[in-house]
Amino acid sequence: VGFPVVLGRKVEWPLFAHQVARYRNNAVELGPMISEDVVVSGIPFRLKFYPDGSALRQTDGFCSLYLRTLKPANLRFRLFTGNVASPILEATSATGSRDLGRHDMCFLKDALDASGGVVIGVELLPEGTDMSQDKDRDKMGGGGSGS
Repeated sequence: VGFPVVLGRKVEWPLFAHQVARYRNNAVELGPMISEDVVVSGIPFRLKFYPDGSALRQTDGFCSLYLRTLKPANLRFRLFTGNVASPILEATSATGSRDLGRHDMCFLKDALDASGGVVIGVELLPEGTDMSQDKDRDKMGGGGSGS
């Protein structure tokens, strides 16, 4: 599966239509799409994407997206799938290897581009980011912060 691109505090991972289709058609056999290791602001992590949603997904047709820290970290971040962004998420990963993200990120079909591909990713936010200004940004509905 393609390679994530680091742009400052933001990571974009382009997934082509044939990759998304392959993982959707073979979800049980292949599991989630997992990025290579990425390091942003000294924090190593991977992105974990379920085109048809993880086992914790609540809404049919929704995809799931997680950030998996590879060492203990305190983070504020925002995930995105296509043009759909999560609200600001805040997480503490004391153990260093835990999925942090959205079980119900968005309807996959709404995030796909015209070719059937999608760019997913994460933006790590600086400490002190005001989360109160972000309360109305959760357009996706439910979703947890761990799996």
